[in-house]
Amino acid sequence: MPKLLQPKTLYKVVKELARPTASVRKPDGTMASTHAELQRWRLHFENVLNYPEQVITDEFSSENAIQLDINTGPITGDEVSESISNLKQTVKQRESMAYK
Repeated sequence: MPKLLQPKTLYKVVKELARPTASVRKPDGTMASTHAELQRWRLHFENVLNYPEQVITDEFSSENAIQLDINTGPITGDEVSESISNLKQTVKQRESMAYK
């Protein structure tokens, strides 16, 4: 059986849903009411939000790449234990610094 809303909660929900939609305000805080004002705001946001798509080029080459010695094999139990130990030490250090 669905939970019924309390009258106060129901009133708040209806009031929120029934309120007028957001309107455009001028810089001085008054409502933009004329068609020309609304058109000006529309053009402003079109210019701000609709910029040409940027072309992304791939300028990376393998001859300039730095070779790193990284183990990409399966994670071992020793690595997990070492990571957990390091995390515990970091937490202890931060806790001790917080209480100083």
